[in-house]
Amino acid sequence: KTIATHPIATANLRILPPMPVTTDMRNLEKPTRLTAAWSNPSEMTVRIFNQSAKPIRGMLKLQVPPTWLPDSWQVLTAEEQVTLPAHGSLTRVLGFKPPASNPAGITQFLLTATLTLDSGEVFADHAILNMAKDQPYRQWRLPKGKQAQGITFENKLEKGSADARLSWDDTRGSWTEIYVYPSPKLAEHSLEQLAPYTFKVRTQQPEQVRCINLRVRDSSGEVFQYRFEPKFENADWLTVRYDIANDKPQSTWGGNKDGKLDLPLMLQGLSFDFTKGEAKMGSLDLLAN
Repeated sequence: KTIATHPIATANLRILPPMPVTTDMRNLEKPTRLTAAWSNPSEMTVRIFNQSAKPIRGMLKLQVPPTWLPDSWQVLTAEEQVTLPAHGSLTRVLGFKPPASNPAGITQFLLTATLTLDSGEVFADHAILNMAKDQPYRQWRLPKGKQAQGITFENKLEKGSADARLSWDDTRGSWTEIYVYPSPKLAEHSLEQLAPYTFKVRTQQPEQVRCINLRVRDSSGEVFQYRFEPKFENADWLTVRYDIANDKPQSTWGGNKDGKLDLPLMLQGLSFDFTKGEAKMGSLDLLAN
């Protein structure tokens, strides 16, 4: 069997030094890219990406080698038959039973993914995942109330290349928002450490999306809203960019109301303004950079 590795690990992963020795490196453009992040303290979400132009079918095994964790820690995995769509991805949620105590002070472990194709070829990827305490539960959510009327938000997509999707029907209002909890820090000690905040969007209904706004909260509780007016030229991905340290916010409210970014800064969420006129069904895909 041919073993090919694709040494790319993103999100909350760090790349492990070579393991094992590869016998053939000719198919690096094929699957896979392995990513993982904590959904909550007892679950991790794992995504396998197929970067080829054809669907791929095979047996997937996600594994934590026993030399990395004691048996009592129970990372729950099972081998299964899967199909990865062309230029798409597959998502799996793995259960993790945290130990009652951690006398050895273990802070990270190895996660491996092995995909055995029907043809007999084997592809593998691997990375080191930090413990749950270092990856706190974060969830993007819709608010309750009229801002969520006619709106749905999917945060863990199994098909396609998008990470999330905001959808609406003809009962939606003029705007909506999504927020993240708990709020991740953007800058703690200096605005110089604050890189532009970017992600990508695409839509088949560009005429309905007027603005995409980033909301940042400072230490006093004051919220700064930065506006981005997308100019969709086609159905491809468009990069949304906010230079928080240098751009002037479109509006501010709450907190000490001094209009100054008091450190530390936290990400509060995003809001979306729709164009005026007749509301029609539509959706907006989001992809993290």
